[in-house]
Amino acid sequence: MIKNHNPTPRPGNPWKTLHSSVVYRNRSFSAREDDVVQPDGQPGLWYYLEMQPVVVIIARDHHGAVAMVEQWRYVQRFRSLEVPSGMIELTDTDVRTAAKRELAEETGLTARRWQLVGSYFEANSTRLRHCWLAEELTVGKPKLDRTEDITLHWLPWQEALDAIHAGRIIHGTSIMALLRTDQYLRERKNQTLKTYPHTSSPNKLADNLLDETDERHNALHHSSKGVRVYFAAAMRGGRDNLKTNQQIVAHLAQLGHEVLTPYVTQDNFANAEAELTNRHIDQRDMALLSQADVVVAETTTPSLGTGYEIAAALQRGISVLCLHRADTPQPFSALIAGISHSKFTLASYMENGWRQAIEKFLSGKSRHIKHKI
Repeated sequence: MIKNHNPTPRPGNPWKTLHSSVVYRNRSFSAREDDVVQPDGQPGLWYYLEMQPVVVIIARDHHGAVAMVEQWRYVQRFRSLEVPSGMIELTDTDVRTAAKRELAEETGLTARRWQLVGSYFEANSTRLRHCWLAEELTVGKPKLDRTEDITLHWLPWQEALDAIHAGRIIHGTSIMALLRTDQYLRERKNQTLKTYPHTSSPNKLADNLLDETDERHNALHHSSKGVRVYFAAAMRGGRDNLKTNQQIVAHLAQLGHEVLTPYVTQDNFANAEAELTNRHIDQRDMALLSQADVVVAETTTPSLGTGYEIAAALQRGISVLCLHRADTPQPFSALIAGISHSKFTLASYMENGWRQAIEKFLSGKSRHIKHKI
């Protein structure tokens, strides 16, 4: 038996991080590789996923029945019985708001009474899951997106717990949430809740994790007016237009957008990529391209790589703005100038005319993207 177990992290990190890099990234997560010094003093590599936090909702009606959603799980290839849950979106003002939105979207339910009952993390991932108890419910109409095929079920509380032990509920997030909420309800009924000063949660560590999530999310929320821009321009093919390219990247950042490829305009990019193979560069750039909302490509200096990036973006359905100086003696590629794709915009400019072209292209574009978990 484990005695005196305290989940609060001990002070002092026995690990030392020497270097951290993203080896893969898409719209839902990033995979990181860290060079570390282990607690025993030996060097090592540690791999983990950076993932957005998630809200999990236990919605109970006045009879004590719990709302369960049945949906097809693509990866597991079966219909799963689960409690409502979903990723926190940039449009959510805080974690509680995310829980309210997710419950309403999946079930149509709204609740007057909300209580955080616990938070927990996934092994080898930065993802936190925040479990909320929702009570005093009102029934409404769900707002499902195109990928959701959900059937709402109501299970008596004990039946839901029995379904875990019988193997009918095998969704790990739901199992954790149901069991943690069951403990909370027993403590509330017996008036033995373990509360802490200045907290609203029966779990002090959960409150701390919730506060940390809210702080991080607020930072993202207030910067969410921008879009993720993949900037493409000649690198090995020539740096004649480097100063303008640097001005474009700086201007995008000033407008509040996130430039995913700032290294394109670095003076010493060759030194920075000296240890990368061509395969590594291709994997990195295509992973970043998949994460982008738009592509801005400066094509005054001819580049095979930039042409490839434009084609790859259009194939993925990503909007592309192609910039080209009108006063350059260099002939412009007919294969690019002749593109008639609906998501392709070509803009020739003089001097600083690229500013107006960029602002017109990006006006009205939204960074909000619906994630599935």
